[in-house]
Amino acid sequence: MTYFKHSQLFLLFVCFFGANNAFGQVKISRDVLLCPGESINVYGVVYANADTFDVIVSGAPNADTLVTYRIQVLPGVQNPQSCNCHPSSFFKVLGRENQSEYISAMVKSRDGNVYLAGLKAGKTFIQKINPSGESYWLREFAINQFEPVLPTDLVEDSEGLLLGIGTQGQGFTPRKGFVFKYNPESNQFLWAKSISSNNVRSVGGLELGSGGNYLIYQNIQTQSGTAEAEMLEIDRNTGNIIPDIAKRYKYQGSDVLAKLVRYDDMRLFGTGASTVKAGVNAGFRRQLLAEFGTFNGGVAWAQISHQDTVFKADYNGRDLIIDGNALVALYDGNETLGFPTSNSAVFLMKKDLSGNTLWLKRFQIPGNAFKLLSDAGGYLIYGQLSANTWFFVRTDKSGDPLWARKLQYGASGSAPLGFGPSMGLAFNNGYMFTGSAASGINDAYLLRLDL
Repeated sequence: MTYFKHSQLFLLFVCFFGANNAFGQVKISRDVLLCPGESINVYGVVYANADTFDVIVSGAPNADTLVTYRIQVLPGVQNPQSCNCHPSSFFKVLGRENQSEYISAMVKSRDGNVYLAGLKAGKTFIQKINPSGESYWLREFAINQFEPVLPTDLVEDSEGLLLGIGTQGQGFTPRKGFVFKYNPESNQFLWAKSISSNNVRSVGGLELGSGGNYLIYQNIQTQSGTAEAEMLEIDRNTGNIIPDIAKRYKYQGSDVLAKLVRYDDMRLFGTGASTVKAGVNAGFRRQLLAEFGTFNGGVAWAQISHQDTVFKADYNGRDLIIDGNALVALYDGNETLGFPTSNSAVFLMKKDLSGNTLWLKRFQIPGNAFKLLSDAGGYLIYGQLSANTWFFVRTDKSGDPLWARKLQYGASGSAPLGFGPSMGLAFNNGYMFTGSAASGINDAYLLRLDL
Protein backbone atom coordinates (compact mmCIF):
# COMPACT_ATOMS: atom_id res chain seq x y z
CA MET A 1 0.00 0.00 0.00
CA THR A 2 1.45 3.37 -0.96
CA TYR A 3 0.56 6.78 0.42
CA PHE A 4 1.80 10.04 -1.01
CA LYS A 5 0.73 13.59 -1.80
CA HIS A 6 0.42 15.18 -5.21
CA SER A 7 1.10 18.91 -5.58
CA GLN A 8 -0.22 19.40 -2.01
CA LEU A 9 -3.74 19.27 -3.41
CA PHE A 10 -4.91 15.71 -2.98
CA LEU A 11 -4.35 12.98 -0.45
CA LEU A 12 -3.53 10.12 -2.78
CA PHE A 13 -3.39 6.45 -2.01
CA VAL A 14 -3.14 3.36 -4.16
CA CYS A 15 -5.27 0.39 -3.16
CA PHE A 16 -4.65 -2.95 -4.89
CA PHE A 17 -6.99 -5.89 -4.46
CA GLY A 18 -5.29 -8.85 -2.80
CA ALA A 19 -4.20 -11.71 -5.00
CA ASN A 20 -7.08 -13.91 -3.85
CA ASN A 21 -9.79 -11.25 -3.69
CA ALA A 22 -11.26 -11.82 -7.18
CA PHE A 23 -13.89 -9.27 -6.16
CA GLY A 24 -14.57 -11.28 -3.03
CA GLN A 25 -13.42 -9.50 0.11
CA VAL A 26 -12.11 -6.09 -0.97
CA LYS A 27 -9.43 -4.56 1.25
CA ILE A 28 -9.29 -0.79 1.77
CA SER A 29 -7.32 1.30 4.25
CA ARG A 30 -8.18 4.72 5.59
CA ASP A 31 -5.86 7.12 7.43
CA VAL A 32 -7.59 9.60 9.75
CA LEU A 33 -5.85 12.65 11.25
CA LEU A 34 -7.53 14.18 14.31
CA CYS A 35 -6.82 17.41 16.12
CA PRO A 36 -6.75 17.23 19.95
CA GLY A 37 -10.30 17.08 21.30
CA GLU A 38 -11.78 15.85 18.03
CA SER A 39 -13.27 12.42 17.42
CA ILE A 40 -14.58 10.25 14.61
CA ASN A 41 -17.63 7.98 14.61
CA VAL A 42 -16.93 4.70 12.79
CA TYR A 43 -20.07 2.61 12.42
CA GLY A 44 -21.42 3.64 15.81
CA VAL A 45 -18.14 3.61 17.78
CA VAL A 46 -16.49 6.92 18.69
CA TYR A 47 -12.68 7.15 18.55
CA ALA A 48 -10.72 10.13 19.94
CA ASN A 49 -7.26 8.60 20.44
CA ALA A 50 -4.65 7.04 18.18
CA ASP A 51 -5.71 3.55 17.18
CA THR A 52 -5.57 0.93 14.42
CA PHE A 53 -8.46 -1.44 13.82
CA ASP A 54 -10.33 -3.38 11.13
CA VAL A 55 -13.99 -3.13 10.20
CA ILE A 56 -15.74 -5.65 7.97
CA VAL A 57 -18.55 -4.10 5.92
CA SER A 58 -20.94 -6.84 4.87
CA GLY A 59 -22.19 -7.12 1.29
CA ALA A 60 -23.46 -9.92 -0.87
CA PRO A 61 -21.99 -13.42 -0.34
CA ASN A 62 -18.23 -13.30 -1.00
CA ALA A 63 -18.38 -9.52 -1.41
CA ASP A 64 -17.47 -8.17 2.03
CA THR A 65 -15.13 -5.21 2.44
CA LEU A 66 -12.31 -5.14 5.01
CA VAL A 67 -11.56 -1.53 6.00
CA THR A 68 -8.42 -0.89 8.04
CA TYR A 69 -8.54 2.40 9.97
CA ARG A 70 -5.35 4.06 11.21
CA ILE A 71 -6.15 7.00 13.50
CA GLN A 72 -3.51 9.55 14.47
CA VAL A 73 -3.80 12.64 16.68
CA LEU A 74 -1.73 15.66 15.65
CA PRO A 75 0.28 16.98 18.63
CA GLY A 76 0.60 20.63 19.63
CA VAL A 77 -2.58 21.89 17.95
CA GLN A 78 -4.65 23.93 20.42
CA ASN A 79 -7.39 25.32 18.16
CA PRO A 80 -9.30 22.68 16.21
CA GLN A 81 -10.73 25.43 13.99
CA SER A 82 -7.23 26.05 12.64
CA CYS A 83 -6.49 22.35 12.17
CA ASN A 84 -6.53 21.66 8.45
CA CYS A 85 -6.10 17.92 8.83
CA HIS A 86 -9.34 16.67 7.30
CA PRO A 87 -8.88 16.96 3.54
CA SER A 88 -11.80 14.97 2.16
CA SER A 89 -10.31 15.19 -1.32
CA PHE A 90 -8.70 11.94 -2.38
CA PHE A 91 -7.36 10.04 -5.37
CA LYS A 92 -7.64 6.25 -5.23
CA VAL A 93 -6.43 3.75 -7.78
CA LEU A 94 -8.08 0.33 -7.55
CA GLY A 95 -7.02 -2.76 -9.40
CA ARG A 96 -4.63 -5.63 -9.81
CA GLU A 97 -1.38 -5.14 -11.66
CA ASN A 98 -1.92 -8.07 -14.04
CA GLN A 99 -5.40 -7.19 -15.35
CA SER A 100 -7.49 -4.26 -16.55
CA GLU A 101 -10.29 -2.62 -14.60
CA TYR A 102 -12.59 0.18 -15.70
CA ILE A 103 -15.17 2.24 -13.85
CA SER A 104 -17.29 3.48 -16.72
CA ALA A 105 -20.45 4.81 -15.01
CA MET A 106 -21.50 6.23 -11.66
CA VAL A 107 -24.68 7.61 -10.09
CA LYS A 108 -25.69 8.97 -6.69
CA SER A 109 -27.99 6.80 -4.61
CA ARG A 110 -30.95 8.29 -2.76
CA ASP A 111 -29.35 7.39 0.60
CA GLY A 112 -26.42 9.71 -0.16
CA ASN A 113 -23.96 7.07 -1.36
CA VAL A 114 -22.69 6.21 -4.85
CA TYR A 115 -23.16 3.29 -7.24
CA LEU A 116 -20.34 2.44 -9.64
CA ALA A 117 -20.38 0.13 -12.65
CA GLY A 118 -17.60 -1.07 -14.88
CA LEU A 119 -15.66 -3.96 -16.31
CA LYS A 120 -13.00 -6.14 -14.73
CA ALA A 121 -11.26 -9.05 -16.48
CA GLY A 122 -14.20 -9.62 -18.81
CA LYS A 123 -16.88 -9.41 -16.11
CA THR A 124 -19.25 -6.55 -15.36
CA PHE A 125 -19.39 -5.28 -11.79
CA ILE A 126 -21.64 -3.03 -9.73
CA GLN A 127 -20.31 -1.51 -6.53
CA LYS A 128 -21.72 0.67 -3.77
CA ILE A 129 -19.41 3.12 -1.99
CA ASN A 130 -19.80 6.04 0.38
CA PRO A 131 -18.73 9.62 -0.50
CA SER A 132 -15.33 8.90 1.08
CA GLY A 133 -14.70 6.15 -1.46
CA GLU A 134 -15.11 3.24 0.97
CA SER A 135 -16.86 0.16 -0.39
CA TYR A 136 -20.00 -1.36 1.09
CA TRP A 137 -20.25 -4.20 -1.42
CA LEU A 138 -19.13 -5.24 -4.88
CA ARG A 139 -20.95 -7.70 -7.17
CA GLU A 140 -20.01 -9.06 -10.56
CA PHE A 141 -21.81 -10.87 -13.35
CA ALA A 142 -21.15 -12.22 -16.83
CA ILE A 143 -23.91 -12.59 -19.43
CA ASN A 144 -21.58 -14.19 -21.97
CA GLN A 145 -17.90 -14.79 -21.33
CA PHE A 146 -17.12 -14.05 -24.98
CA GLU A 147 -19.19 -10.84 -25.14
CA PRO A 148 -18.70 -8.80 -21.95
CA VAL A 149 -21.10 -5.97 -21.11
CA LEU A 150 -19.48 -2.55 -20.64
CA PRO A 151 -21.88 -0.20 -18.77
CA THR A 152 -21.75 3.36 -20.11
CA ASP A 153 -24.57 4.78 -17.99
CA LEU A 154 -26.23 3.96 -14.69
CA VAL A 155 -29.59 5.42 -13.57
CA GLU A 156 -31.28 5.12 -10.17
CA ASP A 157 -35.02 5.30 -10.86
CA SER A 158 -37.84 6.63 -8.66
CA GLU A 159 -38.14 3.25 -6.91
CA GLY A 160 -34.46 3.09 -5.99
CA LEU A 161 -33.78 0.42 -8.64
CA LEU A 162 -30.85 0.60 -11.07
CA LEU A 163 -31.14 0.85 -14.82
CA GLY A 164 -27.89 -0.16 -16.47
CA ILE A 165 -27.19 0.74 -20.08
CA GLY A 166 -24.14 -0.38 -22.03
CA THR A 167 -22.68 -2.22 -24.96
CA GLN A 168 -21.96 -5.92 -25.43
CA GLY A 169 -19.18 -7.32 -27.58
CA GLN A 170 -15.57 -8.38 -27.78
CA GLY A 171 -12.59 -6.72 -29.44
CA PHE A 172 -13.25 -5.51 -32.97
CA THR A 173 -16.51 -7.44 -33.41
CA PRO A 174 -19.69 -5.34 -33.86
CA ARG A 175 -21.13 -4.35 -30.49
CA LYS A 176 -24.76 -4.63 -29.44
CA GLY A 177 -26.71 -2.46 -27.06
CA PHE A 178 -27.51 -3.91 -23.66
CA VAL A 179 -29.91 -2.79 -20.92
CA PHE A 180 -30.75 -4.32 -17.54
CA LYS A 181 -32.77 -3.56 -14.41
CA TYR A 182 -31.25 -4.47 -11.07
CA ASN A 183 -32.45 -4.39 -7.45
CA PRO A 184 -29.39 -3.54 -5.35
CA GLU A 185 -31.12 -4.35 -2.05
CA SER A 186 -32.06 -7.92 -2.98
CA ASN A 187 -29.10 -8.42 -5.39
CA GLN A 188 -31.55 -9.49 -8.09
CA PHE A 189 -31.69 -8.81 -11.82
CA LEU A 190 -35.31 -8.09 -12.76
CA TRP A 191 -34.62 -8.31 -16.49
CA ALA A 192 -31.78 -7.99 -18.98
CA LYS A 193 -32.07 -7.38 -22.71
CA SER A 194 -29.67 -7.35 -25.64
CA ILE A 195 -30.51 -4.84 -28.42
CA SER A 196 -29.31 -5.92 -31.85
CA SER A 197 -28.71 -2.58 -33.54
CA ASN A 198 -25.89 -1.89 -36.01
CA ASN A 199 -22.59 -1.81 -34.10
CA VAL A 200 -23.60 0.30 -31.10
CA ARG A 201 -20.92 2.78 -30.07
CA SER A 202 -22.18 4.51 -26.92
CA VAL A 203 -25.37 4.63 -24.93
CA GLY A 204 -27.18 6.41 -22.10
CA GLY A 205 -30.58 6.44 -20.49
CA LEU A 206 -33.11 8.20 -18.27
CA GLU A 207 -36.50 7.70 -16.62
CA LEU A 208 -39.48 9.40 -18.27
CA GLY A 209 -40.82 10.84 -15.02
CA SER A 210 -41.53 9.12 -11.69
CA GLY A 211 -42.89 5.66 -12.37
CA GLY A 212 -42.63 6.13 -16.13
CA ASN A 213 -40.90 4.05 -18.75
CA TYR A 214 -37.21 4.33 -19.54
CA LEU A 215 -35.66 5.99 -22.57
CA ILE A 216 -32.29 4.86 -23.85
CA TYR A 217 -30.24 6.54 -26.54
CA GLN A 218 -27.40 5.01 -28.49
CA ASN A 219 -25.32 5.63 -31.58
CA ILE A 220 -25.16 3.02 -34.29
CA GLN A 221 -22.96 2.65 -37.35
CA THR A 222 -24.69 1.94 -40.65
CA GLN A 223 -23.33 -0.27 -43.41
CA SER A 224 -22.34 2.84 -45.35
CA GLY A 225 -20.08 3.89 -42.47
CA THR A 226 -22.18 6.81 -41.24
CA ALA A 227 -23.43 7.13 -37.66
CA GLU A 228 -27.03 7.65 -36.61
CA ALA A 229 -28.50 8.47 -33.21
CA GLU A 230 -31.16 6.07 -32.00
CA MET A 231 -33.80 6.46 -29.25
CA LEU A 232 -35.77 3.58 -27.76
CA GLU A 233 -38.51 3.67 -25.13
CA ILE A 234 -38.23 0.67 -22.78
CA ASP A 235 -41.08 -0.75 -20.71
CA ARG A 236 -39.97 -0.40 -17.09
CA ASN A 237 -41.54 -3.72 -16.05
CA THR A 238 -40.46 -6.00 -18.90
CA GLY A 239 -37.56 -4.30 -20.67
CA ASN A 240 -39.38 -4.60 -24.00
CA ILE A 241 -39.13 -1.84 -26.62
CA ILE A 242 -42.23 0.42 -26.89
CA PRO A 243 -42.96 1.38 -30.54
CA ASP A 244 -44.02 4.96 -29.65
CA ILE A 245 -40.37 5.97 -29.44
CA ALA A 246 -38.17 3.70 -31.56
CA LYS A 247 -36.46 6.10 -33.92
CA ARG A 248 -33.22 7.01 -35.62
CA TYR A 249 -32.15 10.56 -36.33
CA LYS A 250 -30.07 12.18 -39.05
CA TYR A 251 -29.29 15.88 -39.32
CA GLN A 252 -26.43 16.31 -41.81
CA GLY A 253 -25.02 12.93 -42.70
CA SER A 254 -23.43 11.31 -39.67
CA ASP A 255 -24.93 12.20 -36.31
CA VAL A 256 -24.48 11.08 -32.71
CA LEU A 257 -25.94 11.88 -29.29
CA ALA A 258 -23.61 12.23 -26.31
CA LYS A 259 -26.13 13.29 -23.64
CA LEU A 260 -29.90 13.48 -23.33
CA VAL A 261 -31.60 15.29 -20.43
CA ARG A 262 -35.26 15.59 -19.40
CA TYR A 263 -36.65 19.08 -18.69
CA ASP A 264 -40.28 18.23 -17.91
CA ASP A 265 -43.05 15.85 -18.97
CA MET A 266 -43.03 17.31 -22.47
CA ARG A 267 -39.45 18.14 -23.41
CA LEU A 268 -36.09 16.46 -23.77
CA PHE A 269 -32.86 18.15 -24.85
CA GLY A 270 -29.80 16.49 -26.33
CA THR A 271 -26.28 17.30 -27.44
CA GLY A 272 -23.81 15.45 -29.63
CA ALA A 273 -22.20 15.99 -33.02
CA SER A 274 -23.19 16.23 -36.67
CA THR A 275 -20.71 15.59 -39.48
CA VAL A 276 -20.95 16.52 -43.15
CA LYS A 277 -20.28 13.33 -45.16
CA ALA A 278 -20.11 14.58 -48.75
CA GLY A 279 -18.88 17.51 -50.84
CA VAL A 280 -16.07 19.95 -50.21
CA ASN A 281 -17.01 20.19 -46.51
CA ALA A 282 -16.96 16.43 -45.92
CA GLY A 283 -15.59 15.51 -42.50
CA PHE A 284 -16.30 18.87 -40.89
CA ARG A 285 -18.02 18.11 -37.58
CA ARG A 286 -20.10 20.47 -35.44
CA GLN A 287 -21.61 20.36 -31.96
CA LEU A 288 -25.29 19.43 -32.24
CA LEU A 289 -28.07 20.66 -29.93
CA ALA A 290 -31.73 19.64 -30.26
CA GLU A 291 -35.09 19.51 -28.50
CA PHE A 292 -37.21 16.34 -28.60
CA GLY A 293 -40.73 15.49 -27.45
CA THR A 294 -41.19 12.93 -24.68
CA PHE A 295 -44.29 11.29 -26.19
CA ASN A 296 -43.10 10.40 -29.68
CA GLY A 297 -39.48 11.51 -29.87
CA GLY A 298 -40.29 14.19 -32.44
CA VAL A 299 -37.73 16.94 -33.08
CA ALA A 300 -38.89 20.45 -32.13
CA TRP A 301 -35.69 22.14 -33.30
CA ALA A 302 -32.05 21.28 -34.01
CA GLN A 303 -28.99 23.43 -34.62
CA ILE A 304 -25.22 23.25 -34.92
CA SER A 305 -22.74 25.53 -33.22
CA HIS A 306 -20.83 27.70 -33.29
CA GLN A 307 -19.33 28.01 -36.78
CA ASP A 308 -20.86 27.21 -40.14
CA THR A 309 -19.60 24.04 -41.83
CA VAL A 310 -17.82 26.08 -44.54
CA PHE A 311 -15.03 26.67 -42.01
CA LYS A 312 -12.28 24.08 -41.57
CA ALA A 313 -13.02 23.22 -37.96
CA ASP A 314 -14.16 20.31 -35.81
CA TYR A 315 -16.42 20.48 -32.72
CA ASN A 316 -17.77 17.57 -30.69
CA GLY A 317 -20.62 17.86 -28.16
CA ARG A 318 -19.71 16.21 -24.85
CA ASP A 319 -22.22 17.02 -22.11
CA LEU A 320 -25.40 18.99 -21.41
CA ILE A 321 -27.12 20.15 -18.22
CA ILE A 322 -30.27 22.10 -17.46
CA ASP A 323 -29.66 25.05 -15.16
CA GLY A 324 -32.94 26.73 -14.27
CA ASN A 325 -34.62 27.65 -17.52
CA ALA A 326 -31.46 27.43 -19.59
CA LEU A 327 -29.25 24.86 -21.27
CA VAL A 328 -25.50 24.74 -20.68
CA ALA A 329 -23.54 22.68 -23.18
CA LEU A 330 -19.93 21.49 -23.04
CA TYR A 331 -18.00 20.70 -26.19
CA ASP A 332 -14.44 20.59 -27.49
CA GLY A 333 -12.71 20.70 -30.83
CA ASN A 334 -10.16 22.14 -33.19
CA GLU A 335 -10.78 25.59 -34.64
CA THR A 336 -8.47 25.25 -37.65
CA LEU A 337 -7.96 21.50 -38.35
CA GLY A 338 -4.30 22.14 -39.04
CA PHE A 339 -4.83 25.00 -41.51
CA PRO A 340 -2.28 26.47 -41.01
CA THR A 341 -1.87 24.99 -37.51
CA SER A 342 -4.08 23.08 -35.10
CA ASN A 343 -5.84 25.13 -32.43
CA SER A 344 -7.65 22.92 -29.92
CA ALA A 345 -9.98 24.36 -27.29
CA VAL A 346 -12.86 23.60 -24.91
CA PHE A 347 -16.14 25.52 -25.10
CA LEU A 348 -18.94 26.27 -22.67
CA MET A 349 -22.18 27.62 -24.14
CA LYS A 350 -25.41 28.76 -22.51
CA LYS A 351 -28.71 28.90 -24.43
CA ASP A 352 -32.33 29.46 -23.58
CA LEU A 353 -34.83 26.65 -24.09
CA SER A 354 -35.58 27.88 -27.61
CA GLY A 355 -31.95 27.55 -28.69
CA ASN A 356 -30.99 31.23 -28.54
CA THR A 357 -27.38 31.76 -27.45
CA LEU A 358 -26.94 33.66 -24.17
CA TRP A 359 -23.15 33.40 -24.03
CA LEU A 360 -20.24 31.34 -25.36
CA LYS A 361 -16.91 30.89 -23.53
CA ARG A 362 -13.68 29.49 -24.95
CA PHE A 363 -10.86 27.87 -22.96
CA GLN A 364 -7.44 27.30 -24.54
CA ILE A 365 -7.17 23.66 -23.45
CA PRO A 366 -5.77 21.07 -25.88
CA GLY A 367 -7.72 18.14 -24.49
CA ASN A 368 -10.98 16.23 -24.40
CA ALA A 369 -13.79 17.53 -22.20
CA PHE A 370 -15.81 14.77 -20.49
CA LYS A 371 -18.15 16.07 -17.83
CA LEU A 372 -19.94 19.30 -16.88
CA LEU A 373 -21.27 19.72 -13.34
CA SER A 374 -23.24 22.55 -11.77
CA ASP A 375 -23.82 23.88 -8.25
CA ALA A 376 -25.08 27.10 -6.72
CA GLY A 377 -21.74 28.86 -7.25
CA GLY A 378 -20.92 27.92 -10.82
CA TYR A 379 -19.81 25.10 -13.13
CA LEU A 380 -16.98 22.58 -13.15
CA ILE A 381 -15.48 21.15 -16.34
CA TYR A 382 -13.65 17.82 -16.15
CA GLY A 383 -11.53 16.42 -18.95
CA GLN A 384 -8.31 14.73 -20.01
CA LEU A 385 -5.18 16.09 -21.64
CA SER A 386 -3.40 12.76 -22.14
CA ALA A 387 -3.42 9.19 -20.87
CA ASN A 388 -2.07 10.23 -17.47
CA THR A 389 -3.15 13.88 -17.17
CA TRP A 390 -6.59 15.28 -16.28
CA PHE A 391 -7.82 18.85 -15.96
CA PHE A 392 -10.48 20.70 -13.98
CA VAL A 393 -11.80 24.20 -14.67
CA ARG A 394 -14.08 26.00 -12.23
CA THR A 395 -16.22 28.88 -13.54
CA ASP A 396 -18.85 31.20 -12.16
CA LYS A 397 -22.44 31.19 -13.43
CA SER A 398 -21.41 33.49 -16.30
CA GLY A 399 -18.89 30.92 -17.52
CA ASP A 400 -15.88 33.01 -16.53
CA PRO A 401 -13.00 30.96 -15.06
CA LEU A 402 -12.27 31.10 -11.33
CA TRP A 403 -9.49 28.52 -11.16
CA ALA A 404 -8.00 25.54 -12.98
CA ARG A 405 -6.18 22.42 -11.77
CA LYS A 406 -4.19 19.67 -13.44
CA LEU A 407 -3.58 16.18 -12.07
CA GLN A 408 -0.92 13.77 -13.32
CA TYR A 409 -0.60 10.13 -12.35
CA GLY A 410 1.04 7.03 -13.80
CA ALA A 411 2.88 6.37 -17.03
CA SER A 412 2.03 8.31 -20.16
CA GLY A 413 0.52 6.76 -23.23
CA SER A 414 -0.89 3.55 -21.76
CA ALA A 415 -4.42 4.30 -20.50
CA PRO A 416 -7.42 4.95 -22.75
CA LEU A 417 -9.37 8.16 -22.54
CA GLY A 418 -12.53 8.16 -20.44
CA PHE A 419 -16.04 7.07 -21.25
CA GLY A 420 -17.94 10.37 -21.20
CA PRO A 421 -20.82 12.03 -19.38
CA SER A 422 -21.26 9.31 -16.72
CA MET A 423 -17.87 10.00 -15.17
CA GLY A 424 -18.69 12.63 -12.55
CA LEU A 425 -21.09 13.56 -9.72
CA ALA A 426 -21.76 16.73 -7.75
CA PHE A 427 -22.17 16.73 -3.96
CA ASN A 428 -23.11 19.59 -1.65
CA ASN A 429 -19.47 20.38 -0.95
CA GLY A 430 -17.58 18.91 -3.85
CA TYR A 431 -17.36 16.46 -6.72
CA MET A 432 -16.43 12.85 -7.44
CA PHE A 433 -14.92 11.64 -10.72
CA THR A 434 -13.79 8.38 -12.22
CA GLY A 435 -11.75 7.17 -15.16
CA SER A 436 -8.88 4.91 -16.19
CA ALA A 437 -5.42 5.33 -14.70
CA ALA A 438 -2.21 4.48 -16.51
CA SER A 439 -0.95 2.01 -13.92
CA GLY A 440 -0.65 -1.75 -14.09
CA ILE A 441 -2.63 -2.81 -17.16
CA ASN A 442 -5.04 0.12 -16.80
CA ASP A 443 -6.66 0.50 -13.38
CA ALA A 444 -9.85 2.23 -12.30
CA TYR A 445 -9.51 5.40 -10.29
CA LEU A 446 -11.74 7.51 -8.06
CA LEU A 447 -11.14 11.20 -7.39
CA ARG A 448 -12.91 13.36 -4.81
CA LEU A 449 -12.39 17.10 -5.27
CA ASP A 450 -13.80 19.51 -2.69
CA LEU A 451 -14.39 23.20 -3.24
